[in-house]
Amino acid sequence: GMAEELLGGSCGSIGGAGTSAAAAPHPLAPGKTSFHDIKCAPGFQCVSKVNYYGLGHDGKFQQPPLVIKGLSRKLRGAYEVGCPARGTSTGAGLCRDDGTKGANLCWSGNRYEAGLRAPCDASDKCLCVRPVASSGLKARRNKASEVKKGVEIRYGKYLVQEPSKCDDCRQHDQHERDCNECENCEYAVRKVAGEQYTGCWNRDNGLARQQRVESTEGRDYLHGHDPQVQELAIVPHYPIWDPGERPDPPDDEGMSQEQSLAEDAAMLAGARLPYQVRSEALSREAWIDRYKEAAPRAQLIMDRLHEDLVLHWGPGAKSAKCWNRVGDGGQDMTGKLEKAVSAKRGCLQMQELARTIAPDATFPEQAGGVKVNCIKEGSDGNTNGATRPCAQLNCYASDAGWHKAIAELRERSARCEQEVMHQAIDAPNVPAGNGQVAQSMAFPMPIAVAPLV
Repeated sequence: GMAEELLGGSCGSIGGAGTSAAAAPHPLAPGKTSFHDIKCAPGFQCVSKVNYYGLGHDGKFQQPPLVIKGLSRKLRGAYEVGCPARGTSTGAGLCRDDGTKGANLCWSGNRYEAGLRAPCDASDKCLCVRPVASSGLKARRNKASEVKKGVEIRYGKYLVQEPSKCDDCRQHDQHERDCNECENCEYAVRKVAGEQYTGCWNRDNGLARQQRVESTEGRDYLHGHDPQVQELAIVPHYPIWDPGERPDPPDDEGMSQEQSLAEDAAMLAGARLPYQVRSEALSREAWIDRYKEAAPRAQLIMDRLHEDLVLHWGPGAKSAKCWNRVGDGGQDMTGKLEKAVSAKRGCLQMQELARTIAPDATFPEQAGGVKVNCIKEGSDGNTNGATRPCAQLNCYASDAGWHKAIAELRERSARCEQEVMHQAIDAPNVPAGNGQVAQSMAFPMPIAVAPLV
């Protein structure tokens, strides 16, 4: 009848008759759609092909030239961490969705823009990958990595998830799961010419569609499908700890030196610990540039922690209160341990990374107008050299005072945990009303102590 004529044999299935229909465009299917924000599944990171985008996937996305020149033979066919995604780059270096529907693009480590005429409009341009145990590639003589002209390339086997094809909803008429994984499609029953048809339809153009387009959450990269193992060459990005990480770009134009120092001091007063950092990992060149700014701030945090540990926290640990009946948590030995351990771990990781990818990089010996206690060039570990640029972070790895204070805090924290447990066991049972019995506790439950480094 009319429905069959409209459908050309129809697609999906006719709800009333329950018969299967031949694959063909359904009457309400629109033309091609455009950008789709695809989010990599947890544990996967987004990589994009160097042949298409060149090197340096950091900050704001710039449309690459048609031909990428100057690539070495080993980089042809390789991928680099970071993919074009909707949003803008914050002052902290995070690619944050700004709700502009793809008008602005930045490099992201966990999502990308797919679809017709989108940056990742071909299946091999952008991938969501996760490394698996590998002994390198046979084609590279089992090398796991190598450095060529300052660029590290890692070889190995990776789990690669298939991209969701969302630019035409009609192709998923027979596959409900594939249809529902596209933010612009929905698997539903709709009425056409008086008949009900089941298939994959473009979502409506109302408020719901606008909210989906402007959503900052993204969509998981083909969630539920088994990834495939592929051998890939990937140029990595590197994390960095910047205690002065800011959520938005600083407005520092026209600042005097005094104003700049005051802003740095205020920023360091609310310094971030390594586990609080939210910025994207950086390419080698971008990492080195950021390191020169972040390292002095990280060193100042380490210096202040060392002073607190050696002069205050360690000596005062034995007499510190574990808890108070007013419920303020006492003197928080666990929190102090966590802060010191996290900062030292982040410092050591950044120190080792600098030795690996930027062995000649130096940084200023001041942060916020305060001289820092770094390791100077040619000082052989002596941090009291003359005025010279800092050669390395001083993470107090062999400092006796640091280790003694940590041991004292650890011992007191363990005793506090025992005291709190004993108090909980010995606490009297008191009436709680309505004949019920409740246990009176005016102190916090114990908190596990973080492992030390």
